[in-house]
Amino acid sequence: MDVFFEWLQTKIGDELSDITLFGIFGMLVYLAKLFYKYFEKCKNEKDLFPFYDNSILKNSRKFFIRTKCQNIDPANEINFRSSYAFVTKEDMLNFFIKKVFKLKENETNFYIVLGDSGMGKTTFMLNLFYSYNTYLNSIFKKTRIKLLPLGENLDSIELHLNNISLEDRKNTILLLDGLDESPILNFSANELVEKLTTIAKDFRIVIISCRTHFFSSENDEPYELKIRKFNTNGNGYQVIKKLYVSPFDEKDIKKYLNKKFGILSFSKIREAKEIINYTDDLMVRPMLLSYIEDVMKSSKKVKLSCEIYELLIIKWIERESNKYQTSNKFDFQNDLFYFSIHVANTIYENFEKNGLFISNEEMKRLAIEFNINLDLLEMKSRSLLNRDSKGNYKFSHKSIFEYLLAYNCYRNRFVDKSQVYHIDYDLSLFDQALKFYDEMQINFKSSFHFNDERFISFHSGNNVMSNLKFEELMQLKHSKTEVEWLDGKTYRIIDVQEEILTKKSKFFPFTEKV
Repeated sequence: MDVFFEWLQTKIGDELSDITLFGIFGMLVYLAKLFYKYFEKCKNEKDLFPFYDNSILKNSRKFFIRTKCQNIDPANEINFRSSYAFVTKEDMLNFFIKKVFKLKENETNFYIVLGDSGMGKTTFMLNLFYSYNTYLNSIFKKTRIKLLPLGENLDSIELHLNNISLEDRKNTILLLDGLDESPILNFSANELVEKLTTIAKDFRIVIISCRTHFFSSENDEPYELKIRKFNTNGNGYQVIKKLYVSPFDEKDIKKYLNKKFGILSFSKIREAKEIINYTDDLMVRPMLLSYIEDVMKSSKKVKLSCEIYELLIIKWIERESNKYQTSNKFDFQNDLFYFSIHVANTIYENFEKNGLFISNEEMKRLAIEFNINLDLLEMKSRSLLNRDSKGNYKFSHKSIFEYLLAYNCYRNRFVDKSQVYHIDYDLSLFDQALKFYDEMQINFKSSFHFNDERFISFHSGNNVMSNLKFEELMQLKHSKTEVEWLDGKTYRIIDVQEEILTKKSKFFPFTEKV
C-alpha cells in the first residue's frame, strides 16, 4: 500500500509539473503576444503621425470585409448589383501586397483607386497600410509604407514628404487618401493629379484614392502623366493604372452582417436583409451598411439616400442627448443640430484654406454659441465628428458634410419670377451634395425628420411646394422631372407643368436661432 501511495504521489507530482510547465509556456506566449502588439502599435503610431492615430486604424479593421477591385467602372451599370456578372473582381489587398509590392521593376509606380462615395476607399487604404506594416514584415523588409490624407493643406503634405530623404523615398510605398478632398479649388482634377505625382515621383510606389466623379468623365481620369521615364525601358511618360472599388455583393453583405450581429443572430440578420433589399443598391456601399443597425431601429422606412443620411444624423443626435436629463434633451438636440449645420457652413466658407477641417478655435466659438460641451461629444466609431491630433475637427465622412450643405441649400432655396431656383452655396464643388440636392428636388421633399416634435421648425413659413393643393402636389410628384443646373448655384426644373409651379413661388428663408 505504501508503494502505491508513493507511486501515486510521484505521478501527481509529474502531472503537476507538466501542468506548471504548460501554464508557464502559455503565460510566455501571452506575454509575447502583448509585447508584439505593443511594439506594433508604437510602430504604427510613429508611421501614421501626425495625420492619423492608432485608434482610427483599429476602427477601420473592426468589421472590415476585404475590398475587391475591378477595371470597369461600376457606375456604368444601371445599378451596382447588376454589375456582378459582367466583370472580373480581385481581392485588392492581395493585388497590391502579393503582386505590385513584390515586383522589382514596375511598368509604373502610380496607381489610382477610384470609387463612389461611401464605397470604402479610406477603409481600404488604412487596412492596406496595416496589412503591410506589420511588425514582423518591417523587420524582414527594407521597404516602408506611409499614409497621408489629402484633405489636409497640400503645403503641409508637400513639406512632410520633402522631409523624407531621397534614399528613403526610393524604399517607401506612399498611400495618398482622398484626392477629391484636397482643398485646392483653383486646380482642375487632372492638374491636381499632375502636381501630386510630381511631388511624389521619387517614391517606390504611389497609390492615390479618389471619388470617381471627381473627374468629369471616364476619359478625364488620369492615364498618362507628364513625368518622363528615366529608369525603365522605352521612351515616353509614366502611366497611371486605374482600379475601381467593387460594390459589395451578396456574399460580402452576408459576411458583414455575420460580423456585425453574430452568425447565430438569425432574426436580426433576416431583418437587416429585408431593409437592404428594400433600399435597392444603397446598402452595397460599406459606409452606409455600417449604419444598418440605426436604420433597423427606425420606425421610418427609407428609400432615398438623402433619407438615410437624415436618419444617421438623427440617431447620432439621439445618442449624444442620452447623456442629458429628459428635461434638457429637447434643447440639446436642437442645439446640436444647429451646431452641425453651422460647422458645415464654416467648413464650406474656409474650404480652400483648411480643406474639410475646422480649426479648434472656430469649433470652440461655435460650441459656446450653441451650448455644446465639446468634451462630452464622443469621438468614437459611430460619431459623426472626428478630431485629429492637433485638435482640429471634421465630419467622419465627407458625405455627411455634403448632406448638411445640400439640406441647408434646399431649405433656403427660392425661385424667382422666371422660374429659376437659387441656392446659397456652389454645389458644383461637391458631387455628392449635388446628388443629395437633386434627389430632394426631384422627389419634392417637403417633410424632414428634423421637423418632427423633437426638433423646432427651422423656417418661418412653408416651402415652395407646401401651399399647393394636395392633388396638384401629387400630380407634380408623379410627373417626370429633372434638375437642369445653370451653374453651381442656380437651376431650373424641367418636364413639369409650369402652370402649377407658378401658382406659389415664394419660399421663406432659414430662420437663425436667436
